Amino acid sequence: MQPQPRVLQRAGPLMTDRSYRDDNDDIGAFRHKLDKDFTVRPVGRQPFVLTEKLRSWLREPVEHNGRRITNAEKLLQAAHSKRQGRPVIPVTAAHITMGDKCCLLIFCILLNINHGHLIGHFWQSKQGFDFYLPMTTPHILSILDDNRIRGGDEIARSFVEEQSRFCPVSFDLGEIVRSKQKPGSEMQRIMPICEREWIRTEDGVQLFRILVQEDFIGHRLSKAQNGNLIASSKIYHEKFGPCYAFALKTYEGRDYEVFDQERKAFQNFCGLVSTTTSKHLVQYICHYEEELPSDASPTSPRFKDRTAPRTYNIVFEYSDMHLDECFTEYVPPVLPRELVDFWGKIFGLAEALKGLHLFAKHDHSSGGFEYYNGWHAEINPTHIAHVQFKFKFMPSRLSRSKPEADSGVAPLTAIEKAINTYSAPEWSEPRQTLNKVVHQGIDVWSLGCVFSVAATWIVLGFQGINQFETLRSLAIEKIQKLRKLQSGKANDNLCIDGFHNGISVLPEIKEWHIFLRQSMRRTDEITGQVLDLVDRYMLVSVPDDRIHAKDLVVALDDILSGAKKKMDNLDDVPVISASVAEALLEYDTVAANGTSCYQAKTRPLSLKVPYEKQRGLHSSVDLSREESRQFIPSMQTIGRSEYLQSLRIAESEYPPLDSLPATPVRQTSAPVIEYTREESPTSGEEVPSREVSNLSINFLTPPTSPDKPPTSSSISLALTVRKMTVEEARLQLRKKVKVPFFNKPDVFLKQHFKERDIKFLVDNGSTMTEHWDKATELIDILAQLAVGLDKDGMDLVFTNSSETVSNHNWHGWFKNAMRRAKPQDLVYTDIKAALGNIFGEYQNSSRFRKPPKRTTLIILTDGVWKGTEVKEDVEEKIQVFIKWLMGVSGGHEDRSFSIQFIQFGNDLEATQRLKRLDDELVKLKGIPDIVDTEPADGNIYKMLLGSFVEHFDRSESRPMSRASSSSGLKGIQSTGDFWR
Repeated sequence: MQPQPRVLQRAGPLMTDRSYRDDNDDIGAFRHKLDKDFTVRPVGRQPFVLTEKLRSWLREPVEHNGRRITNAEKLLQAAHSKRQGRPVIPVTAAHITMGDKCCLLIFCILLNINHGHLIGHFWQSKQGFDFYLPMTTPHILSILDDNRIRGGDEIARSFVEEQSRFCPVSFDLGEIVRSKQKPGSEMQRIMPICEREWIRTEDGVQLFRILVQEDFIGHRLSKAQNGNLIASSKIYHEKFGPCYAFALKTYEGRDYEVFDQERKAFQNFCGLVSTTTSKHLVQYICHYEEELPSDASPTSPRFKDRTAPRTYNIVFEYSDMHLDECFTEYVPPVLPRELVDFWGKIFGLAEALKGLHLFAKHDHSSGGFEYYNGWHAEINPTHIAHVQFKFKFMPSRLSRSKPEADSGVAPLTAIEKAINTYSAPEWSEPRQTLNKVVHQGIDVWSLGCVFSVAATWIVLGFQGINQFETLRSLAIEKIQKLRKLQSGKANDNLCIDGFHNGISVLPEIKEWHIFLRQSMRRTDEITGQVLDLVDRYMLVSVPDDRIHAKDLVVALDDILSGAKKKMDNLDDVPVISASVAEALLEYDTVAANGTSCYQAKTRPLSLKVPYEKQRGLHSSVDLSREESRQFIPSMQTIGRSEYLQSLRIAESEYPPLDSLPATPVRQTSAPVIEYTREESPTSGEEVPSREVSNLSINFLTPPTSPDKPPTSSSISLALTVRKMTVEEARLQLRKKVKVPFFNKPDVFLKQHFKERDIKFLVDNGSTMTEHWDKATELIDILAQLAVGLDKDGMDLVFTNSSETVSNHNWHGWFKNAMRRAKPQDLVYTDIKAALGNIFGEYQNSSRFRKPPKRTTLIILTDGVWKGTEVKEDVEEKIQVFIKWLMGVSGGHEDRSFSIQFIQFGNDLEATQRLKRLDDELVKLKGIPDIVDTEPADGNIYKMLLGSFVEHFDRSESRPMSRASSSSGLKGIQSTGDFWR
């Protein structure tokens, strides 16, 4: 009789070996810890285990029954403790943790399927080490059968199912193969992406920012370019430890052809010998394909009704924005140093083009080099990324390379026809062919167009770019109308806003360049020379007559070095006074927050109250003008903050805000002019008052000091409290320009949040039900304003829910958590217990970090706390914690941990209780002031800074109406009339 093939049956409970009972508390605690601390659950993806972190924990010592043993040994004892009358397999923790015979992961898998006692059999088989993961079913069955283990089929099935999350693949250069290439493999290995943040969708292609733990970075990738390939992408994440941030492009199954073209383009320019070229190219990391689980959320409508959608993915270097986004996000540079820095970055693209047009790769077979000619073929601002303060080319699906052409022969290659704003005239020949044989000069033309747009932005700003586009569009429209009259048909191969007429550059382009030269600033030594180069050598009709990339590099170097020499001559460079530098920096700070500078300096006007018709100077027309000016967003100047901040450090003229005194310092050798405006009482009206505040100028005579000459920095500055209402914050965030790759931190807040964690605690007791919508909106606003301040990401916990958000910077996570943690009836808040949990976690984490990491705890509550029987215990709990803080910090830092209460509602007892915590604790001897309170409709900036920034803590806590808010220029009546 023929032997019957073995069929794996899906059994019921896993307890086939009935001599083993899983009622051990240690194993249950391990499973909980594995799930809570060592398992990552990406949204819509399979969970995976942080294997190195888990191995480290298993090797850590722990006190157990009076002995100091490792966690692994403790679990080994637990796995065998309930084996009734069965011999113990002679395997120790030392065996299963040693080097290449380590089988800690296999032990964890067995523990999870209730068969931890079998680890001895796996270890003794010499085929059961972690090295062999993932294991095939026949492999597992051979180990079990050799040891005559009952229920082998069920154990093998359970093992195969469980092992997948313990076997994520490593990120390495090139293609990542997702499945184990051996017979019997039943699993697709998991991509260990710790965090995945959606950025945008372009033509059906999803773009993400991802984090990959350092332990999952392959050897070749970590060593590429002497370790420099991904060095700048490294960050530290509080939960995951050292990680790398990459960009991920995901293509749906039907877009395989587009994916394959882009993959080849990335790989063509990967591994170049020239590091000078590589540093100006967005670096390729790897690619892989993936079948999403059937219950995964679709990434686009195309995945609807698919049970296992297949995606193709490219991982590459992460960038914060593209060049076209720089043009919209920033205003142009003006100062000589700013102009040199910007053009220097742009000129680096010519260096990259030179390296693309002729590059070398290692020939591993011969040990020498292979030379190639390359074409980018789609140079435009959207393919120029801003990465680590450099502009870099992003490869295009049209990019090509081929072995180097013979000497004296112009390299040519066939490329799919692509007609766009920046494409060269040769693309526009009327012949209807799919592919076009082109010269490398197509890239020089396109780069010339980019230079032309950049020069326009330098001289006229973003509005100038729009005007330039209008000029080109009108010129093309005239050409098309004329051709239609002459031949009855327009040229379909002309782009509606291109730079040429199908043969040569538009005459209007050169006329525009003349206009730019006439409009340039006198400090600009570069832009005019760039335009000369573009007109004479780049936007040239015949490809062979265009300047070669290598000669372009030389010409641009000459321009830049000449400008630097003139800039180094101090007589030729305008000197910036201290007051002007301070104003420019302040404007950049306000602009980075997405606020209109005018709005920041005036009281917001109500859109609800109609204006009365007024006579005289201040007519309704003027009010309308003021109203509109509030909503004109201010914009940063590219590179200015970094430049001016460097001046402040070098000259020590502008100390950080938190080091400035609360009152003017008058010890100076020059007369101090003190400006005082007496603020008139606030009437509560939302229409600007016509009263003008009084202005007094006092001359203060300082002590005479002949040794120190007067300086421009002698004007003293008083600290001010910046103010913003919830309504203003909402409007500001709605108008703020979104940057697709990085959520940039608020510049003003960033000055104070330095290496400080942010943790939100939300009271979700039943008394908060009436305030929940308002609390949800406020947490959303605070999370958006605080983005990027906590480098590891912010945390959110609740008083009466296990719902949490850990280490996230996307406000959507916080808003969604608020929806899930909605207050339930008859659930009362014990704030003492909630604070105790947070204090305990902080104390435990601080045992391994000296000094403890600075943290701000922001508590959203109504202050009622029905679940806290003795309300005074809260004060005692905080007092004990403060004393502990003083002990571990040695008294050197008063506010390493701070607590900010934000109160909802107007319960009088609750308000008084919070006021006591804010004011009374500091009166106790030796207790620093780490507590602040602010109403939920108060100052947004105080909610974030009040607990640890002294002058915010001292400012009055009261609800703010729109009429009383301002940018924080204390002592100045900020009315529309005054600023007119």
